[in-house]
Amino acid sequence: MHGEPAISIDTLNVDFGRLRVGETGSRTVRISNPGTAPLNVKGIMVLSRMLGVFTHEGSCKTLAPGESCTLTVNFQPAYRGWIQGIMKISSDASNRRISQIKLKGAAY
Repeated sequence: MHGEPAISIDTLNVDFGRLRVGETGSRTVRISNPGTAPLNVKGIMVLSRMLGVFTHEGSCKTLAPGESCTLTVNFQPAYRGWIQGIMKISSDASNRRISQIKLKGAAY
């Protein structure tokens, strides 16, 4: 009998609050494998109407059962206003192949 990988993410909403234009805010996102087989993270993408406003640092490639990793998500607004984005994490998890994390922040 073979086990199955699973994915768990500690938050599906990241709010950076209000920052001055040009400042950088950082938050962490923890990815875990509560499954019974290794979890392969195939890709991490950040999408937003304004390129480069949201970025991420770190990588999670393969997580053994019970293992986790932490990504840092950055917000560096170049213009004033409310800005939203999405971080997409693709994996071979049996419970969710693509996970989405909503990103938002405001710049003044």
